[in-house]
Amino acid sequence: MGASKRQGPLRSTPDYLFKYLLLLNLLLYLEAGAVPALLVDLAREFNMDQFTTGLMGGIVYLMLSFGGPLAGYLLRLSNTNKGAKPIILISLFLNNLCTLFFGLTPQGNVWLLVAARGLIGFTQVVVC
Repeated sequence: MGASKRQGPLRSTPDYLFKYLLLLNLLLYLEAGAVPALLVDLAREFNMDQFTTGLMGGIVYLMLSFGGPLAGYLLRLSNTNKGAKPIILISLFLNNLCTLFFGLTPQGNVWLLVAARGLIGFTQVVVC
């Protein structure tokens, strides 16, 4: 009778965080796996030469490399202020916009497609 009710698991437990990050990475890398699988079709549809096709496949990783120091600086700066949550949320929002931009790129505009793919890589750097 004097026993307190047992509450459900807290959302701040490491188990919850692991599940959240696993789902987040699954959704983020869905695009990263789809584009290389469809690269031949994209090259045909957008009339890309071999250089542009290679750039399309690799620019995401190039932008991840360039964005790494900036993300590290922002996350270190956020630890002293409000935490990393606003930085991560902004990054996810921008990543969704860039993915939408990539998907809605008009046919024939190859450099917009490559730029959108690069921006996707740059905005993924915080959560990778």
